[in-house]
Amino acid sequence: MKSLPCAHKRLISLPVNGERHYVNCHNHSRDEIIKWVNLLCTQSGNQIIRMRKLWHTDCPSIQGPWSPFVNRDPQLNLVEFPNENLSRPVYLPKTATEQLKEIFEKQRRSMSSLDAKQAE
Repeated sequence: MKSLPCAHKRLISLPVNGERHYVNCHNHSRDEIIKWVNLLCTQSGNQIIRMRKLWHTDCPSIQGPWSPFVNRDPQLNLVEFPNENLSRPVYLPKTATEQLKEIFEKQRRSMSSLDAKQAE
């Protein structure tokens, strides 16, 4: 912050590339000034320019741009959150205990089906 007589308070940023960036702080709250300081501290100093593609198409895709929600299950639109099944990690391998429980259940089902056949 630089204070000059008869001048408004302003932030001056001196990035590595040698340029100066000024931000007028007149009538800004403390939180707004903190946001500007964080912005100026994290900028590289390069000018922000709009990136443009160098090609043009007369027939753009009918499907529209890709987004992370394109291939999601539509049933997720009807789910009430928080949901216990969706809160678990996606790629969590089964524990040894869970595997043993599944094997036990399969054996019990096969034994009960054999008992039912023998009873007939």
